[in-house]
Amino acid sequence: MSNVMFVEGFSTLDLDGSVAKLVVPFVQKLMAFNGGKGLNVEQLKDVADRRIRSARVNQQYRALLFELAAGNGGTLYVVAGIYNHDDAYQRARTLVLKTNPITGIPNVTDLASAKLPAVASQSASPRAKSYLRDIGYAVTDLTDVFGFAAELAATAFRARSEEELVALAASLDDRLAQDVLVGMGSGMSVDSIRVEVGLDTPIAPAVDESDLTDAEMVERLQHPTSRFRFTTVADVDDLRAVIEGGDLAAWRVFLHPEQRRYVDVNTSGPFRLTGGAGTGKTVVLLHRARRLAKSNPDARIVLTTYTKGLAALLRRDLRTLDSSVRIAERLGEAGVLIENVDRLASMVRSAARTSGFAAASKDVLEMAVDTARPSGGTEAIWRSAVAASPDLPRELATPSFLEAEYEQVVLPTRATSKTDYFAARRAGRGVALDRAKRAALWQVIAAYRSASRKEVVMTFAEIAETSAVWLERQPTRPADHVIVDEGQDLGPSHWHLLRAMVAPGANDMFIAEDAFQRIYGHHLVLKHLGVNIVGRSRRLTLNYRTTFQNLQVAIGVVRGIEFAGSEDDQDERIAGYRSARVGPEPVWLGFDAAAEHDAAVGTLIRSWLDDGVDPGSIGILVHGGLPRVRDRLAGVGVSVGVASDGETSGIPVVRTMHGAKGLEFGRVIVWDVSAETMPSAQARVRAAAAGDNDELLRERSLLYVALSRARDELAVTWVGEPSPFLHRTGSEAS
Repeated sequence: MSNVMFVEGFSTLDLDGSVAKLVVPFVQKLMAFNGGKGLNVEQLKDVADRRIRSARVNQQYRALLFELAAGNGGTLYVVAGIYNHDDAYQRARTLVLKTNPITGIPNVTDLASAKLPAVASQSASPRAKSYLRDIGYAVTDLTDVFGFAAELAATAFRARSEEELVALAASLDDRLAQDVLVGMGSGMSVDSIRVEVGLDTPIAPAVDESDLTDAEMVERLQHPTSRFRFTTVADVDDLRAVIEGGDLAAWRVFLHPEQRRYVDVNTSGPFRLTGGAGTGKTVVLLHRARRLAKSNPDARIVLTTYTKGLAALLRRDLRTLDSSVRIAERLGEAGVLIENVDRLASMVRSAARTSGFAAASKDVLEMAVDTARPSGGTEAIWRSAVAASPDLPRELATPSFLEAEYEQVVLPTRATSKTDYFAARRAGRGVALDRAKRAALWQVIAAYRSASRKEVVMTFAEIAETSAVWLERQPTRPADHVIVDEGQDLGPSHWHLLRAMVAPGANDMFIAEDAFQRIYGHHLVLKHLGVNIVGRSRRLTLNYRTTFQNLQVAIGVVRGIEFAGSEDDQDERIAGYRSARVGPEPVWLGFDAAAEHDAAVGTLIRSWLDDGVDPGSIGILVHGGLPRVRDRLAGVGVSVGVASDGETSGIPVVRTMHGAKGLEFGRVIVWDVSAETMPSAQARVRAAAAGDNDELLRERSLLYVALSRARDELAVTWVGEPSPFLHRTGSEAS
């Protein structure tokens, strides 16, 4: 038996479809290869690397491999690519597997194409502006710490801006060099970069390449820094899923060392992983769920998030990552149960209906409730309840304020009396209440609860809090591990529920969140809800989705704004958030009239389609009114689908900004970001009435989410005055 590795960058996208289908059976044969003639594995002459081999895929195509004798007597084959017969032999002459002389990390290099990329500034004058030198780096930071060739280091120091440096990084084949340059571009310390790329893990001292044995090379290929450029084929089914996806460099195979660190880490309590949009938090969660399931097939793992749509995406992506992972259907069942958090609460309620749910509800709601149906819309009940307290100040008598007070304060403190409510903490609510106002509010809350029971309804938050109480009373918990995506959108009762699902202990809770993407929830502090993450919180900063140019636009929406995180009120930071990809400047389309606006958007979409862009990769993201936007585009001759109408593949799609959460598109138009639409009129009214800054922060976050959905090209449009949230960069079109 042989082991097989693939090099990042290997792709079947350029192969004929019939050849791509041969890759999996070829690898199966290679894994079983013991020196026979079936694969025609050839040792080649006149090559730069003695270990390179050629192997038959079919009569026309050959695979290029590096053959290494592993220390256990087996063989490791590193697959560098599959090429047409003649091209394979030509490329084999110059392809080498070699280690960095300073870091000791291997890389595959084609000596024939290893020309040094240029940067915009080619001046070699020591007095010329150097971005890296100006922010405090020395050339030796590249050459002596990270093993850069002197010529590449000099080229990097000729870059005059962060954008030029990122463009240089994007042109390199060496992922380690890319990450180092991008990290320096964002101002990270040399030591921080070393830790992030995994070089803090010890490695054998560098040796002369000719003295390096195969076994030593194999050991270096297993180093954490190597593993995000070389991946071992552990399961042919995994490989098949990747090949069918077309690109072996996809996120689901190659993990950055910083990501892998959090996939593999064992924690002694709840752990929080933060990071901006596109930093791979969800990827980490999926790999972590897989790792836990593989290490213990009997483990009961709950993977959850806020919305049904995102839960469906998690379920799909875990199946794509590893179809052998068992997907649980019921709470308490071995495998990975993937449901949104409100669905989990309903599952607990169903399990508890005959064993104490009504009794638990009495401790939350002051009265026993069993048969009430779930309801998310209680605005009318709140409005009618206001009449029970004529002394309540007008600014507090809005359904939005009352509902927030109820879900943020009353439910999580399980207040069932005015005395309980008077004693409840209201940290972070933003509006101070004296005893008279609290008394008036409690009258409204009591009236609301009475009316809800008459209507026979319970809110999802009430179901979650009651389910938490019921779980806390059980002798055992239904989960061994709880993994949470988009944690910033969950409410206090959700956290009580999730905390009650799993007993405190090793790897009990793993949470991914981004305060800048809080588009549903309010700010809260997890330790006040029994989820103590203090000292167990880390941050991802490297964006894998968005280009440098587009990222600057998204960051501009939240830069300088205080977004409090969930760890002891610590503010989240946007500093250090960076991208290793470059692309075109964003397009800005601002007009005085809607007709001009729509015509320009239509022209832009047609130009993309004329350039051969996949129509399904175009997303038009709007604050609301999907059918109206579809009709306006139809009026300028552009046919689009509306996501809420069902199947829309093969054509550009219009989605709400909320509905775009968790998605990405090759090209994005963020539609009508005008002063009238962002923040929305409803958000402005609510913020003014309740003094609730969270309303406006959620609007900023919503725009940040929309702007960060674009992989390659981004256009932002408006009519009249642009939103005050926008900070334009680059060229402007109008």
